[in-house]
Amino acid sequence: MSKRYDVSCEILGRETGKPRPQLQAILKSMRRPIHEIHGLDAGHWYAAVERARSAERRRRGGIDKRPVPSWNFRGGGPLKPLPNGGPSPPPDSQPALRWKLNEQLQRQMELREKLRQLEESEAPEKAEELPNPPEVPEEVPMDDATVLRLLEEQREMQLCLHEKLEHLLDRPSQARKKIPQQEKQLNLENEELEKRLRKQMEEVQSQEEALQRLQQQALDLAKAPETPEAPAATEPEPKRSSMLSFRSPLHRARSGLTAFNLDKR
Repeated sequence: MSKRYDVSCEILGRETGKPRPQLQAILKSMRRPIHEIHGLDAGHWYAAVERARSAERRRRGGIDKRPVPSWNFRGGGPLKPLPNGGPSPPPDSQPALRWKLNEQLQRQMELREKLRQLEESEAPEKAEELPNPPEVPEEVPMDDATVLRLLEEQREMQLCLHEKLEHLLDRPSQARKKIPQQEKQLNLENEELEKRLRKQMEEVQSQEEALQRLQQQALDLAKAPETPEAPAATEPEPKRSSMLSFRSPLHRARSGLTAFNLDKR
């Protein structure tokens, strides 16, 4: 730690160019245990640590077995007493816990004393108000219907409380046991509905295909030429040269001029 402290001082002196006595004192104190730091109350420090650990324990819902934090961060473990290094740190029982426990016990004793005084002051008043013991009411005779109704109400209340207890304990009740059977039945019904739907879809598809075939046949009949009843014998038309339709405009103009000149002659 002394080497680390010297290196830190060298870095501070190199960066700033002037001595920093406060920072050097802080660095020097950081390599000491908590109980040796001047101006720091070890009791308050451990009490604050215990408060933080209890809050963390409440948040985590368990026992926090991490070591007590310190300012030196040397090994990450709990502080150990140094030989001839002043007063030793408090044991693992945590003095803050002992002080808190003593305070709670003292408060409990005070409350018990106050309760005893109140009971003593109220005892004569109750004796004056109730000189005679209260009369026990006579049992009213009930018929069979009333008894059965009360028994049924008690049974329903017991069932309700039992269901609430099972819900709180997260145990599977009768209703929860029936859930897998209901799911299985719903799955079977869904499979049956899917089969019926698939069959209906196949029927609709076959009907659509038949309708398309009929439409195609109607279109073919509409496009077909009408057959004449008595075909007349007609002279075959002379075959025109296929090149005539492919004449250029210049060629047609020349042929027209030639025919016009022949007519003039």
